[in-house]
Amino acid sequence: SYQRRGPLVAATVLALFCCNPVSFLISSYHGNTDSLCASLLLLCAVLMDMKRAFWAGLALAASINVKLVPVLLILPMLACVGSKRQAVCFIAGLSLGVIPFLPYLIGHWAGFYEHVLAYRSYPNVWGIGLIAAKLSTTPRMTRSGTRFLELWIQWGTLVVLLWPALLALVQRTRKVPISARQLAVCTMLGFL
Repeated sequence: SYQRRGPLVAATVLALFCCNPVSFLISSYHGNTDSLCASLLLLCAVLMDMKRAFWAGLALAASINVKLVPVLLILPMLACVGSKRQAVCFIAGLSLGVIPFLPYLIGHWAGFYEHVLAYRSYPNVWGIGLIAAKLSTTPRMTRSGTRFLELWIQWGTLVVLLWPALLALVQRTRKVPISARQLAVCTMLGFL
């Protein structure tokens, strides 16, 4: 469950984040959108742990408006709600995030689909695809690394999409559920 730690701990965490060279690199290179997206995801998870389902949904909606990747968190966060009322509140907050997309969905569906939903990045430059590509160039690992890369290119999207559903199912069936923050981390690690 969520537990307030006080303003000193909050200030310390903020100072550590601001002084972290990794946050400088990511924020500078990607023009702050990755950091903003991650911050809104964290806000969503913290609000969900605080049982503020509407505001958690709204934070997730804002994050989705920055980047589409947070769509992966919808099922895991929905699995964290404790009642139908909370589920409705979460979905209500989340649904407000559709409003900015409406002009594109209505007037430019083909372009939106082609450039947003059907977009596939180059698989060998980050995450599991990069690991597989490196394995395929490593002596004694060439064949298995190449096969792994081929399988990842073929099935990776499905794995990434099914991972959050699996986490949501595990969350709903656990006697002692994990926190929304932990679930969010597990979900996003699956995206890598």
